[in-house]
Amino acid sequence: MSETTPQPPRAPHPGGPAPYPRPPLLAAPAPEPAAPQLMGPGFPQPVAPPATPVQLPAP
Repeated sequence: MSETTPQPPRAPHPGGPAPYPRPPLLAAPAPEPAAPQLMGPGFPQPVAPPATPVQLPAP
C-alpha cells in the first residue's frame, strides 16, 4: 500500500521529536510548592517539623 503513496512513514515535525510532544510537561507541575496551600492556611508547613535546624549536619 505504501507503493501507491510514496510518502515518508513519519517525518520529524519542525517542532521537535514526536515521541514527547508535551505529555511529560503537563505532569511536571506536581513538584510545585503548593502542598501547604492544599492542606489549608493553618498548615504553613506540609511535613517539615520545627526541628529543621537539627537535621542539618554541622560543617
